[in-house]
Formats: sequence, C-alpha cells, structure tokens
Amino acid sequence: MKRIIHSFVVPIVYDSLQDGKRYIIADGKYTEVEKEFNWHDIVWFKKPFKGGKNEAFKINIDWEVEGSKGKTYTVRVNDDSWSCSCPAFGWKGGGRRDCKHIIKKKEEVTWEINKTK
Repeated sequence: MKRIIHSFVVPIVYDSLQDGKRYIIADGKYTEVEKEFNWHDIVWFKKPFKGGKNEAFKINIDWEVEGSKGKTYTVRVNDDSWSCSCPAFGWKGGGRRDCKHIIKKKEEVTWEINKTK
C-alpha cells in the first residue's frame, strides 16, 4: 500500500469534503488513494532542484573491516566520498588518498558489480 512520491514539497494526505474521497497532494497535483491510506504510507523523495543530485540515488554505506593487527575499522562511502576510521587514513595527505582498507573495499565492490554484468 506504500506510495512513492517524487515532489519538490512534502506531500500531504487530504480528505475532500466535496466528494468524500482521499487524495495525496504533491506539487499541486491530486492523486486519489484508498480511504485506509494515511501519511505513514508515503515514501517521499524530494525532487532535486536543477543541477542537484536526487537523494534517492545517493549512496551511504558503512562496512566494518578488520585491520592487519586484528583491530576493526569502519570504511564509509557517502555519495562519492570515501573515508576510513584507521589512523593511516588521516595521515595519507589529509584524507586525499585512500588507505589500504578503502582500496580493498573498492576492489571488492568493483568485483561484485562486474560479476553481476
């Protein structure tokens, strides 16, 4: 029963007094929905303004990786930016170069992507 809505403004659920029907209103457009439908059933993605990136296509993933001495570090990708919680990441040119954990994770991700093609 979930509905995905892409709009510039937050969609609302509206009960019409005129016809007794329920609607979703988003960007000035009315879409009729079932009477049981409520705002919890809306999955909203804000439309990007011209030149912006759609939030639905942004990547935000964390992986726990084991270091060579048994410590656990977090490798994180946030859209196009990679980071690692290991000490070497901070020392490698202020985070401008990848540490070995990031390099390994990028290789794994690339291999998985190529495997599915």
